[in-house]
Order: sequence, then C-alpha cells, then structure tokens
Amino acid sequence: MEIHITKKDVLWGYIAQFFNIGAGILLLPVILKLLPADILGVWYIFLTISSLVQMIDFGFQPTFTRNVAYVFSGAVKLQAKGLDKGQTHLDHPNYPLLKNMISVMKRFYGGISLLVIFLLLTAGSWYIDDRTDHIAANEEIMISWFIYTTSTVLNLYYSYYNALLVGRGLVKENNQLIIITRSTYLVLAALGLIAGYGLIAVATANFLSIIINRLVAIHFFYRNGLRKILRNTQATKEKLLPILWVNAKKNGLSSLGGYFVQKGNLLFISMFLPLETVASYGLTVNLINILSGVSPLYLGTHIPEIYKDRIDNNLPDIRRIFGEGIFVFYLLYILGALCLVLLGPWALKLFHSKTQLLPPGPLLLMLFVQFLESNHGMAATLITTRNEVPYLKAALISGFFIALFSLTSLYYTDWGICGVVALTGLVQISYNNWKWPLMVSQELEKSYPQLVKIGFLSLRTWLKQYLVKKDVQFLEKIHQVIEENMDDSDFNIDTIASGIGLSRSAFFKKLKSLTGLAPVDLVKEIRLNKSIELIKNTDLSVSEVAFAVGFKDSGYYSKCFRKKYNQTPREYMNEWRKGER
Repeated sequence: MEIHITKKDVLWGYIAQFFNIGAGILLLPVILKLLPADILGVWYIFLTISSLVQMIDFGFQPTFTRNVAYVFSGAVKLQAKGLDKGQTHLDHPNYPLLKNMISVMKRFYGGISLLVIFLLLTAGSWYIDDRTDHIAANEEIMISWFIYTTSTVLNLYYSYYNALLVGRGLVKENNQLIIITRSTYLVLAALGLIAGYGLIAVATANFLSIIINRLVAIHFFYRNGLRKILRNTQATKEKLLPILWVNAKKNGLSSLGGYFVQKGNLLFISMFLPLETVASYGLTVNLINILSGVSPLYLGTHIPEIYKDRIDNNLPDIRRIFGEGIFVFYLLYILGALCLVLLGPWALKLFHSKTQLLPPGPLLLMLFVQFLESNHGMAATLITTRNEVPYLKAALISGFFIALFSLTSLYYTDWGICGVVALTGLVQISYNNWKWPLMVSQELEKSYPQLVKIGFLSLRTWLKQYLVKKDVQFLEKIHQVIEENMDDSDFNIDTIASGIGLSRSAFFKKLKSLTGLAPVDLVKEIRLNKSIELIKNTDLSVSEVAFAVGFKDSGYYSKCFRKKYNQTPREYMNEWRKGER
C-alpha cells in the first residue's frame, strides 16, 4: 500500500493540533471569567496527572503506530530493532499480521487500564483531596476527579485506535477525529460552565468527548471493507509483544524522563507554591504547548511517509521532508513566541481573566527552553523511524536530575518558577539539546543550515507549482463562463466576476496580472477564437458566425477579425473551404 501524505493532510494536522492542544485556550474566556484561580489550578493538576497516566502506556503508542505502518506497507514480519532492507515485501497490507497486532494491542491496553484505574482511585484521590481539603468546593472537586478518572481510563484503553489510524496512513481522518472530539469538549464545557456547574461541567465534557472520539475512530478505521477482510482472515501465531517490547520499553522510559522535562514540574510546583501561582504557571505552559505542538506538526504529519521511505531506503526524500519540517518549525515558533509575548497579556485583560501569564522574565526563559526541547525532539522523532531508540539513558538521566534540581530549588531557595525553568534548561542543554540534532545531521549528511535551505527551496517550489495550478484553474473557469455565455451579446465583466465569485475590481486586477488583458479584450479574444472553430466546422455564414459568438454587429466582428488575423472573415472562410475541397 502506498502511504502518501498530501498538503491537505498537513493542513488538517495543523487545525487538529490547534484544537487538541488549544481546546483549553479556546475555552479560556469562559474559564477565566467563571472559575476562581485556585479551581483553575486544580484543573491543571488534573491535566498533569492525566499526562502522567499516558506514561503508563510505556512507549507502546509510537511503537504500535510505527509497526502498523510497516504492516500496511507490506512487511512480511516485524523486527525487534532496525529494518531489514533486504526483506521481501508484499504489494498489499499483511492482514494476518495486522489482525494479530490488533489482538495484542487490545490485551495490552486492557491490562494497563486496570492498573491505572486502581492507582487513580487510590493514590490519585488521596493527592487531590490532600491539596484541596482547605477549599470550600472540595466535594465538587472530588466528584469532578472521579468523572475525570473514568474518562482518562477509557481514553487510555482505546488509544490503540490512534496508532491504527495513523499507521494505516489515515492522517486526515485522525486529525478530523481530534477536531470532532475537541469541538465537542469545547461546546459542552462552555455550556456547563455558563450553566453554573463549574469544574464538574469541564470534567463531564471531557468524558463525553472521549466517548464520541472512540465511536468515530472505530468507524474511520474499519471502513472500506476492512472489518470484513479481517473477519475472514486468520491471524498469525507469532508472539508480537516480545518483539514490540524491545523498543517500546525504551520509548516508555524515555517518555517518563521527558515527562519531568515537559510537565512534571507542575506537580512539584503545586507542592510548594500557592494554587494561584500554579494556575499562572499552568496557563503559561498551556499556551507554550500550543506553540510547541503546532510548530513541529509538519514533520509529525509526514512521519508515516518517512516510515515508507525507510523501508525503501529513500534518503533524499527523508532529507527533504525533515528539512521542510524544521524550516516550518523555526518559522512558526518564532512568530508564535512574538505573538505570545506581545499580545498575550493584552488578550487576557480583554477576557477579564482572574489568572495572568507569568512575568516577562520567566516567560521568555520558558519559550527559549521549550524551543531547544522541541528542536531536539524533532530529531529524536526522526531517529525512531529507524526503529531504534538510542536516547533512553540520556532521557532517564536528564529526567532524574531535572526532578532532583527542581525539588531542591523549590525546597531550599526562593527562586520560584524561574529557578525550576532555568535548571531544566541547563540539564537539557548539557547533552540532549545538541546530541540528537547532531546525530540526525550526520545520518542525513547535511548540516542543519543546509537542511533548512533544502526545506525552504522544496516548499518554495511546491508553492510556485500550487500558485501556477491555481492560476490555470482561474483562467479555465473564466473561459468556461465566457463560453457558456458566448451567444449573449450583453455579456460583460460583471457576469464573469459573478461566475467565479470575485468582485469586479478584484477580478479585473487578477486577470490583468495574469494575461495583460482587460476583461473586455479577453472576451473579444475568446469570441474570435471560437468564430474560427465555427468557420472550420460549420456551414454558417459570416453574419451567422458573428451572432453565434456574441457580436451584435457583423461589421464590427469583421473589423476585429481583420485586426487580429490580417484578413476578413470572408477571406479566411473562402481560403479554408477552398483548401478543404
């Protein structure tokens, strides 16, 4: 099966990522107005614990995704490490192997879901109750927590569908699924908050959106007869879990280290600082997460295509896709960071927010640290497409020291959030921030500036081709409208502009820039060309031809014809028909 990612897939990806990460931000005008800062801080703790739960997946999500892509690309068997480029591949998906993988995924996620619900209902409930027992709304918080726990477990159990969708190359459908889910969450949460149900409304909206997510995911994956194919297919007997576990455990442990880099600090901060400060930190992190999630998305959307290129050993295409990815990342991140710093405080004042961003110093520091984090994260993502995870030890060591330094800073100093962010950045810049980009640069045999240049030139070429295609379609539409109204002598520029959905002035400017002709001249040109066809292919007289192509006066037609072809229509007609005989 050919896995091909289009620019439409990329666009859907950006929209989906915005909804996925930014759902909370789109809800902010309501949340910030209706929820006190301490309750908002509790909600961010909920989200952080939920992120920790995803670590219990232990790296199987990307491992399943990668191997599903191999299976749909026709892989005969799966390998614990690396790729056998000499292996024979089928020209169609390996359905027996796919059915085996689905069975393995169901058993795996079923087991860890039972573990998670036990941990959340015991240790999680104790932690939430301990941090909020002084709040008057403690009972409301605990009810919300139990609802949120249920939705978190359901989301975890059915998460293998995301691997199946992306691995099958249904990137657009997976992104549409995200948009549907997060839109549902936004609407329901907003309505519930306005109705006065507070945190319970947000938790319930999250629960219902996950139910919808999984129902739609099942529909997307099994459409086009796949369910019937798998029903009539005998699964392979190969034990896949030991094979998948080799890299999954590395991904999982690396993700655990990454958790303390990206999100774990909020839990530490919540132990030592007021919930109002937790809310400001959580709000700032949420906004930066939107930026760091959307900016690298171009590369993330093309990952299934890179899996296919790995099997084909197509290094030039991998180099091109990665170059495009980092160019888009640099551009979007820098622009987004400027908007956040300059417009963020103003926007919050506009919303009458009870919670503000962190001060400029910590904000700029967090943006810089996250930029380096996202940059090396993109490199690490590319490395995993080789079915290898070499950064396990570094991720674990970094996560350990970040946790240690953050807790030490919060306990023994008054550096606050600045100290936590600065120490996180120092740990990462000492190794991870440069090691994995360097490894990618060596593999692709290009420096990062060279890769950025490759990406820029490739995207520029695509943009030029796209614009040319749009211009051609524009001119074809004009010709179509004119030909449909050819016999209408009252046909004018307004008719054309209306036919293609542009204003009179916009149409005139665009046409002039593409052809150098005014609309009336273009109409005349097309009518004269059409008259040539009628002269050649019919027995109509000159007058009849003139009226057929929209000229009111045959004399004016003859004058225009003579000016273009240096002879009269009658002379042209006689020469043509004489030659035909």
